[in-house]
Amino acid sequence: MAQVPFATLRNGVPKRAIVVSTFSHFLTNELPTSAAAISYFAMLGLYPFLLLLFTLSQEYPTFRELNLRAIEIILAFLPASREVLETHLGSFPSLSRGQVLTCLAIILWVASWAFTITEKAINRIWRTPCRSFVRGRLLTLAMLVVVGILLVLSALMTGILTFLQSEMGGFSPPAAGMV
Repeated sequence: MAQVPFATLRNGVPKRAIVVSTFSHFLTNELPTSAAAISYFAMLGLYPFLLLLFTLSQEYPTFRELNLRAIEIILAFLPASREVLETHLGSFPSLSRGQVLTCLAIILWVASWAFTITEKAINRIWRTPCRSFVRGRLLTLAMLVVVGILLVLSALMTGILTFLQSEMGGFSPPAAGMV
């Protein structure tokens, strides 16, 4: 078999041409704009998400560890705002039902826009026509429900496996020759 030079792939296309073409199409399809929009919506939904998580941890003690872990992860990305965030979250003793519903609505709105932006970017890349507004929103809501169910199931399974692992910590199967 003939040796292929390092700078080319097996089909003879230079790697540099592939990298340049990829970067060119990345900019042509306005993917930095889509990434910025998703980042914007993620930051917009961060505070309502934290409020909701903080309220859940106050109402249900099992959410306290999740709340602390989420805050630590977020503060790792926003180290200068630790005091401000802790002050704001600590100033809400308990959210009313209307405030909780508003936080949920904002989180759903942010998530639906993130899916919509991703869908539009994929449609631009593959040059496919966009769906109608109503059909696109219904599909987005269906995806949110499916992803939400998968996340809840994943958290539930993780909790069950963690519980079983902690309960079976002292249990060891009998040795092969001792049965």
